[in-house]
Amino acid sequence: ETMIGTTDVPVQHPGDAGIDADEIAYLCAAANRYFRQQITVADVTGTWSGIRALYDNGADEARTVTRDYHLDLDTRAAPILSMFGGKITTARALAEHALSRLGPELHFSARPVTRDRRLP
Repeated sequence: ETMIGTTDVPVQHPGDAGIDADEIAYLCAAANRYFRQQITVADVTGTWSGIRALYDNGADEARTVTRDYHLDLDTRAAPILSMFGGKITTARALAEHALSRLGPELHFSARPVTRDRRLP
């Protein structure tokens, strides 16, 4: 199996997240530009959708907003780390960065343990 994606379709409410037939056709066509064995909608065995929470960096349009993540550590009381943005391809880097920010506040030393592990 192969995961192919992604598209960036804005939604007003989280419950509206989903993929439609046009997006599936678009992704099949995009993959078919690069492979000899062509795929069709009938080859799709499953889909998933999510909401990418973008960090408001003042951009005028969502498509120009950075896909990088932003961490905000509040230490006025118990430490609270808020994460904004990010993407699935930076999940491990984000986790390492988050733990390195929390470590000193919670008195532990963070070390990367998944960097070289294969993804499932």
